[in-house]
Amino acid sequence: MPSRSPFSLCVFYFAAFALLGAYLPYFSLYLKSLGFSGVQIGILAAAVPMGKVFFGPLWAYLSDRLGSRRGVALISISVATAAFGLAFGWATFPALCIVLYAYAAVRAGQLPLVEATTLDLSEQRGWQYGRIRVWGSVGFVATALLLGPLFDRVSIRYVLHAVLLLLLFNVVATARIPATRPHAARRGARLAPVLRRPVVMVFFACAFLMQVSHGAYYGFFSIFMKDAGYRPFTIGLLWSLGVVAEMLTLIGASWLLRRLGVSGVITACLVLASVRWWSYAGSHWLPVLLGAQVLHAFTFGAFHVAAVTGTHRLFPEQLRASGQSIYSGVTFGAGSVVGFVAAGRLYEEWGSSSLFQASAWVALAAALLSVFLWREPALGRGAGAANGDVLLAEGDSVGS
Repeated sequence: MPSRSPFSLCVFYFAAFALLGAYLPYFSLYLKSLGFSGVQIGILAAAVPMGKVFFGPLWAYLSDRLGSRRGVALISISVATAAFGLAFGWATFPALCIVLYAYAAVRAGQLPLVEATTLDLSEQRGWQYGRIRVWGSVGFVATALLLGPLFDRVSIRYVLHAVLLLLLFNVVATARIPATRPHAARRGARLAPVLRRPVVMVFFACAFLMQVSHGAYYGFFSIFMKDAGYRPFTIGLLWSLGVVAEMLTLIGASWLLRRLGVSGVITACLVLASVRWWSYAGSHWLPVLLGAQVLHAFTFGAFHVAAVTGTHRLFPEQLRASGQSIYSGVTFGAGSVVGFVAAGRLYEEWGSSSLFQASAWVALAAALLSVFLWREPALGRGAGAANGDVLLAEGDSVGS
């Protein structure tokens, strides 16, 4: 592989999550400024995850058939950029539903295909996935921090311009990632037997429930903060604090996986997620919110590394692109859809405190379910070394 490959992947993750740094903290505030109800905001927030559910696997299948992950990912993000451009001037609920769901359908192919490429190359080259992925967190923090003070001074409607510019950045970054060829045995592999394994079903159920519990946070945390009297700058700062904590965990993820294994990390993160949501439910006090945001290091950072590593180990080499796409569809797709829609309804009927209490119970139920994963050797301590998995080997640089 060319020497620029690790750097180009870092730039890609920076671009992809810089986009989320604009979309997640501020787009819901834009929707609220249009006068939409909590239920309507939940439906619109569910567009992107809904696209992952129904269209992510189709993009993965297309990639397998054409033998080009980069090419298909580039088509996906390019058409998505054009689709999002239609949001300018379309401010009614039905019109934005059409625009955002079209955008979500075509964008669903980008990230899972690049994730599969990154994990394959990490295994082959001895790179640490976490140290590549951390640049996504850097991108998220950069845009969340920069846009917060900006939206204190200008209309929140300028979030549309920010998202469109970052989508164009994504097109350029996707064009620069390494090209990889599918495994020669890919066409003869069968996906159904893997998906029918009980451990795989429990694994995806835990990931699904974790994301459902995050629906209140991703969909309504900014609104929750604004209702409590906080300004956009403080809201952006709190989002950024969570991601900074996440960055530290991504860098040290190999240490956690060696000591606890994938299954142990998943259980611990689910328990901490329950603690985090109970904290939001019980207080608007800034010190409590700061402490809860630090737990994002585990509820997303450590959990995500454990989950993508677990997916990588549970699926054979020739099915890993499909495995990552299914993981993305089940979690960031179906889990987010259920989480957003349920959060919208609960926010309307019960308010933010009860909304986060419900999230805490969902995370706790998933923690109990995750105990069944402890029986799977591939998800235990030392499994990576036993399976020749070097993607979390220590001491490797991804900066050049």
